[in-house]
Amino acid sequence: MAKTLNMIIGIIVLLIGAFYTFFPHSIHISSGLDFGLTHGVHIVIGVVMLVIGGFLIWKGRKWFIELYPIWFKERLLIFNRTGRIT
Repeated sequence: MAKTLNMIIGIIVLLIGAFYTFFPHSIHISSGLDFGLTHGVHIVIGVVMLVIGGFLIWKGRKWFIELYPIWFKERLLIFNRTGRIT
């Protein structure tokens, strides 16, 4: 359950980070989520949130591996036998 929660929170943080990083400053202002900050600060906050969201998704990756165990086992066996992915 904790892994799934990490994935959900990670996706939400990632989407908020994408909003602050990639959307124009006028959208931040018109949505009321500008908090009086400049666009450069919004980009920095967005990048930090993208990194945190990516980390949380990475921490929840075991949920995905448990959901598709055969797919991962096949790739790990291929990788382990040859020393590289073929």
